[in-house]
Amino acid sequence: AMMGYTINMIVLFSLILAVGMLVDDAIIVTEFAERRMSEGMPKADAFALAARRMAGPVIAATMTRIAAFSPLLFWPGIIGDFMKYMPITLIVTLSASMLYALVFAPTLGAIFAKAPKHHEDENRDGWYMALVKQAVRFPITVILLTVGLLVGVGFAYSKYGAGVEFFPSVEPDYGLLYVHARGNLSLAEMDAATKEAENRLLGWPGVKSVYTRAGKTQGGGQDIPEDVVGVIQYEFVDWRERKSANQILSDLRGVMA
Repeated sequence: AMMGYTINMIVLFSLILAVGMLVDDAIIVTEFAERRMSEGMPKADAFALAARRMAGPVIAATMTRIAAFSPLLFWPGIIGDFMKYMPITLIVTLSASMLYALVFAPTLGAIFAKAPKHHEDENRDGWYMALVKQAVRFPITVILLTVGLLVGVGFAYSKYGAGVEFFPSVEPDYGLLYVHARGNLSLAEMDAATKEAENRLLGWPGVKSVYTRAGKTQGGGQDIPEDVVGVIQYEFVDWRERKSANQILSDLRGVMA
């Protein structure tokens, strides 16, 4: 906000999307260095070699991901002005991840890293290697179990899933009430008719406050009928403490008609 920008929903969604891609670069550099350290290479040399050898794959992978999102920068119109923050956020975060993997991770590793001990690696990966060996021994069984799991998940979701709603309906915070009256009314008569509607609305369950404007309303870019003699804008209470807006409006129509 200090620079004139706010963290909106598009930026937050982009950060969530980038989380799964940020750690890959640093992992492959660190894993390569640890491999060399386990073979007896000094940690400074190991991380320097890792940064040099992994620079090509890391840069290529980052550029590929950036290229996938870059076309969104040229999205035209108002939607493009709104959505451009997604590729900008992803490009910045992915570039920062690449910089960390090739510069900061080797620097920190050369200072703080410790050479892994063989028995620690074996204890850490023992259960995993045992599982892999069993999977390799029975490949057909593993494939059938995987396919069965996918089919089972699809069936369970189709039968018991609640469905997906990408743009859910949101309860409104405000409403407008137009007071209609025919004839050549004076301003006092318009005010009286509007006041009557306002008195009915005041204290209505679910309505927090009202703002009333009596008299003919013209211009302002709104398509208001000519027989409107007053406009009342009302604010709902918090949606957790009231009935739905549709139910409140339905009840109001019965009283105001």
